[in-house]
Amino acid sequence: MRSALLEDLQYRANFWLYLVNALVELALSVATLGIVYGHVDAINGWTRDDLFVVLGTFFLLQTVVQGVVHPSVAQLVQDIRTGNFDHRLLKPVDAQLVSLVQRVDVWRLVGTLLGIGLTLYGLGHAGEWPSLAQVAVWALMIVAGTTIAAAFWSLVSSITFWTVQGEGILWTLDDMYEHVRWPLGIFPGALKVVLSTVFPLGLAVTVPAEALIGRLEWPFALAAVGLAVVLAAAARGAWLLAVRRYEGASA
Repeated sequence: MRSALLEDLQYRANFWLYLVNALVELALSVATLGIVYGHVDAINGWTRDDLFVVLGTFFLLQTVVQGVVHPSVAQLVQDIRTGNFDHRLLKPVDAQLVSLVQRVDVWRLVGTLLGIGLTLYGLGHAGEWPSLAQVAVWALMIVAGTTIAAAFWSLVSSITFWTVQGEGILWTLDDMYEHVRWPLGIFPGALKVVLSTVFPLGLAVTVPAEALIGRLEWPFALAAVGLAVVLAAAARGAWLLAVRRYEGASA
């Protein structure tokens, strides 16, 4: 974090560019909700205030995905292609962990404030503040969602050890993430299954939001925690297998 901050402070105009970009994205998201809920009061039981909470969770998780995990894994892909990954393996720290946190896009951390602001607005406008128990479950689900995101990106990035080129896959994942700003409950059955399993970030965003607004059912909470554990184990197994495949810069 310190290294990223020192590097990014050399180009402080990036902060204002990202801030403008974040505000534009926020405005478009809010405008979309305004258009949709200008015609209906609820979508499959989800009110406009509920959607603000989901959108806030989306921005919070986006900070992790696009502010830490994506740039770190993109650096991993580059290191594998150039052979610089050799240096990672020589360091006395777990290389997989480093591959997920080695680069931080400091300016994207602004998204944390946007996420918290949207969440508080949705809860406040609805006039139904969560209990301490709901907040505790929300925090647990945020941890589970973050684990799901990091493990999924790590699992997919392991393909790079065989294909060398992996940037296209990462950008595709980022494009797919844009769809999970809507709760799973409004999607058709088949697409809901895809966003819960094949691309599980839908579950990682919707479940924490449901915890805050009192819609979360325990089977879904247990499913999120279980999925986080399974993906973490799968990512670790795929990583160990992939590292054995790595031949180094001298190959």
